[in-house]
Amino acid sequence: MRKLKILVWISCLILLILFLQEEVISIETEEDIFGLNLVRSLGGNSQVRKEVALTFDDAPSPFTKEVLKILDNYGVSATFFLVGSQVEKSPEVARQIVAAGHEIGNHSFSHCWSSDDSVETLVEDIKRAEEAIYRATGQVPLYFRPPGGMVNDKVKEACGQTGYGILLWWVDSRDWLLTEEEILEKVKKEVKDGAIILFHNLATTVEVLPQVIEDLRREGYKFVTISQLLRY
Repeated sequence: MRKLKILVWISCLILLILFLQEEVISIETEEDIFGLNLVRSLGGNSQVRKEVALTFDDAPSPFTKEVLKILDNYGVSATFFLVGSQVEKSPEVARQIVAAGHEIGNHSFSHCWSSDDSVETLVEDIKRAEEAIYRATGQVPLYFRPPGGMVNDKVKEACGQTGYGILLWWVDSRDWLLTEEEILEKVKKEVKDGAIILFHNLATTVEVLPQVIEDLRREGYKFVTISQLLRY
């Protein structure tokens, strides 16, 4: 009987490993292991059909309330990556994001990272942001997006130590640089099933966002949060 139980356990373990491997393959990802934590760098999910995730960096900002109003008008759920220092300045806006049903991510405390920073410095900054976000919203973010999308071995190790997956993007709207027409053209050209789309909390974003939503809906896309997009 004992041998039979062992065989059953081994069979279950093999099946679980095969299942997890299949799941990892289904989401385009880079993986590294630091300690006991598996750090995934994700830009989207190629398994889903006609779903995209809008993400907004550097919140809260003076334009976040307007972004929230547009999303509410269109019934769109999104994911906001919060900067800890800005959350401390505008905690009520961070709470509004959560109250509206949107997902939140960690975008560092200082938003001022350098490739010269030590792992210890990065870990401290990530934790400080997490604490500020939790104090304001009562939620702990599930994902981390490095400032400027900076990913190197030290960033990966810092995320491993703090338990975060790294969330990047497939489509960068470059709303901090391009005109409204250029943003619309770029998003339309680069969007695909399962894409994570990067925006910011800027005046240009507020102006172009309604048309982005209308264009993508016309193409048959549904808007989901990061967790919903990566559910498979």
